Amino acid sequence: MSFLEKYKKNMDELFNLAVIKYDVIHNIYEFIPYSHAPITKNWDDNLLNLLIHNIINYCYYQEELSDEEYFDANTNLNDLIIQSIQERLNKKERNSNPKFCSDVSHDGLTGELLLDILIRYNYENSSMLHCRPIYQQMGREKQELTNYDLLYFIEKENNIELILGQVKTGEQINCITGIKSDLNLKYNSNYFGNAMCYIAQRDMKTHTSPILHQILRNINKISRENAIKGEREKHLAITKYLNDKNIKVIIPCLLFFKNEECYLNDILIEKKVKSKTAEIIKLLQTDFTNIEIVNFELYFYIFPCYAVNAIKEKLMKIKENSYEKI
Repeated sequence: MSFLEKYKKNMDELFNLAVIKYDVIHNIYEFIPYSHAPITKNWDDNLLNLLIHNIINYCYYQEELSDEEYFDANTNLNDLIIQSIQERLNKKERNSNPKFCSDVSHDGLTGELLLDILIRYNYENSSMLHCRPIYQQMGREKQELTNYDLLYFIEKENNIELILGQVKTGEQINCITGIKSDLNLKYNSNYFGNAMCYIAQRDMKTHTSPILHQILRNINKISRENAIKGEREKHLAITKYLNDKNIKVIIPCLLFFKNEECYLNDILIEKKVKSKTAEIIKLLQTDFTNIEIVNFELYFYIFPCYAVNAIKEKLMKIKENSYEKI
C-alpha cells in the first residue's frame, strides 16, 4: 500500500467516525446538514483527529503525496503533520497578533480545515488543482486571498470549476450575520476579479492541467489588455470571460456554530439537526443581489457543534506546540 493509499484509508476511517451527513435540502439554494458523532462516543477526539490529519491534505498537492520517492509507505503521519504545520501553514496571523495564542476568535484554521474536508468528500471524483494554502506558501498572504476562506480549482469531466468558500464559526446568530455580509460584499466583480488576477499572475507550472494553465494565461492577457480602462472594467472583463468559458463558480458556506441542544439525546440528533437547518433556511431565503458572478451555485453547510471553542482551543494548542519545536 502506497503512502497516499494509506493516508486516504486513514482519512476515510476518521471521517466516518467523526462526521454524519444528512440528506440535501433543496430550497432557493442547497442546504446540507451535518453533525458530529454523539457526545457519548468521543465526538471531540474524533473530530479533532480528523481536522489534524487533514492538515496534510490542506498543505500538499495530491501529486506531491503520490511521489513515492519522497513519501513511502513508512512515512509517519504524525511527523508529517508537525512538518506541515511548521513549514507550510501560513504563520502571518500568529506572528502579527499578540492575542493569537489565547483568543480562539482569532483562529480561522478550524473552520477552514472542516470546510476543506467537506468539499473533498463532496467532490471525490474530481481532481483538485490549485488551492489557497499553496498560494500562501509562495510568500506573504495578500488581501486578494484572505477574502475567501477556501479556494480551489477543480477539474471535473474535462471542465474546470472554481470553488470560493466562506466559513463562519462561533455563535449561530453571528455565523448567519457574517455569512450574509460576506456574500453581499466579497462576490462582486472587484473582489472576484482581484482574486483571479492575483492567482493568474502566480500560475504554477507544477499543476497537471493544461486546461487550467490556458485559462490562467487568458486571464493574464485580459488583465493586461484592460488595465488602461480601470479596475472595474478589467474585473468585469475577467468575470465575462469565465462566464463565456462556462466556468462555474461554486460558493460553499460553512456555518459551524455552537449548539448543545442537538446532542442532548443520541436518538434525536438527526431530527434536531434537520429542525435547526429548517430554522436557518428561513433566515437565508434571500437573493444575494450583490453577487456579480453569472454562473454560480450556492451551498450552505449547516454544522451545529456541541462545543466549538473547545475544538478550536485544542487545535490551536497542537499548532502552537508544533511551532515551538522549531
